[in-house]
Amino acid sequence: QDEDPQVLRGALVDPEQYIPALIETATKEATSSHEQLAKVKAIEILGFLQIEEAVDELIVLAKSKIKAERKAAIKSLGRIGSLDAVKVLLENLDFSRYDQYAAVALGNLADPSAIPKLVEELNDVDEDDTNYQKALIFALSEMPKSEHDKILMDALYDYDLKHGTHYHELQTMGLS
Repeated sequence: QDEDPQVLRGALVDPEQYIPALIETATKEATSSHEQLAKVKAIEILGFLQIEEAVDELIVLAKSKIKAERKAAIKSLGRIGSLDAVKVLLENLDFSRYDQYAAVALGNLADPSAIPKLVEELNDVDEDDTNYQKALIFALSEMPKSEHDKILMDALYDYDLKHGTHYHELQTMGLS
């Protein structure tokens, strides 16, 4: 799964010939469990190969009512790295089934415009939801180091005080 997209593309004889078929499979309505599985796999492959031509379709799929499609689309958008996906990923932070995937994808995009919503989510996260907490901290830690550093550090320090975590752990993540 963590293979370099260029290596994956190189493994195909002519990767460009498969892109239209992958996009078609990812966007076609599935009428059977086999077609649904193929659809989800196509969505995942578009992300693994970082197919930018599929971003618009993946944004639509990131709103799907079908959990597997939506989850795969969110992850793929994070892998592709298009800033066009920021809005739909921020919207997915509001859905507990998808919030941690959206947070990680936003971290991969590293768009500072996501910082206010990520900070808000970190301040409001249920203390029992450790996976989401970790995903939010990851996302914030991936943001570019800039004028936002004070906002990030204040939010993480407040989180630390609220949840009894150790500030030095955040420092070791390179957040100070």
